[in-house]
Amino acid sequence: NQRGSGKTLLMRGVLQPVFDKVNVQALPRDENEIGKLLTSAVAAGIQYRCFDNVKGTLDSPELESFITSSRRSGRHLGFNQMLEADNNVTVFISGNGLSLSPDLARRCLLIDLWFAGKVEDRTIRKPIEEEQLASDAMRADFLAALWAMLEGWSNQGCKRNTGARLPSFEGFSAVIGGIVTASCFADPIARPEVNLDKTEEAWTALFRRVADDLPDGGEKEVDWDELIDFAEQMDLIGILMGPKPAQDKKISLGRRSSKWEGRQFTDAHGRPFQFGARHQTAGAKKKFLNLLPAKKEGGEDEA
Repeated sequence: NQRGSGKTLLMRGVLQPVFDKVNVQALPRDENEIGKLLTSAVAAGIQYRCFDNVKGTLDSPELESFITSSRRSGRHLGFNQMLEADNNVTVFISGNGLSLSPDLARRCLLIDLWFAGKVEDRTIRKPIEEEQLASDAMRADFLAALWAMLEGWSNQGCKRNTGARLPSFEGFSAVIGGIVTASCFADPIARPEVNLDKTEEAWTALFRRVADDLPDGGEKEVDWDELIDFAEQMDLIGILMGPKPAQDKKISLGRRSSKWEGRQFTDAHGRPFQFGARHQTAGAKKKFLNLLPAKKEGGEDEA
């Protein structure tokens, strides 16, 4: 999303009709602080948390666990006792060019506020202002529209959505997706084509580039010098080495590539292949990669 695309206003538009007043805050950088905020929300019976204008790459084990947990346990702030309660908190996050870790992205319902031109140059005939959004008249209109959608869904037999599914939220996907699609809107669970994780995208692009001349039914060994050359040619080396790279590029790539071992990809010609490192020898300078044709269940090569 661009700056000024209306992401914060959209969050308020979702929450204002239900809760009257909407509180928005920044997301702490420290994982412990994130955990404390989420635990305090459960303890106070708050039904939402809004983290606005998050920057960079969001990778938070606390958020990942919290979003998919129906119960929350932790130390109750201000009290010398442990908290254990139902988790009824919905988390809202906004950001411009925000990249999500794969584990977090699969838990999120994504909205892409795409606008091809410059946001500053667009003309808005009837802008929605904060005071208007908080008015009783606007609240009545929102709630009436929601009720009409629910009534229309009921009249059609409460059909559940059979389209997209959000992993770990299958019931939500079926019911909410069914209500929205019954009103002839697009499937709200379908994922937009946005850049979720630049790191994963970069590794995938690199592997596909290396696999371009992989012979059918064969394998190809690529040493680290060649891999680094490909990464630099594609201007991906900075993303692949991460925020705290080692001085030796081979060591950095070696450490960060281990998570991709055994993963399967498809090359530009539609052939499946697998990334591996079967014949590693001691020392980062002697390591090399193997790009192997993916195997069928029966053990035959598909490539």
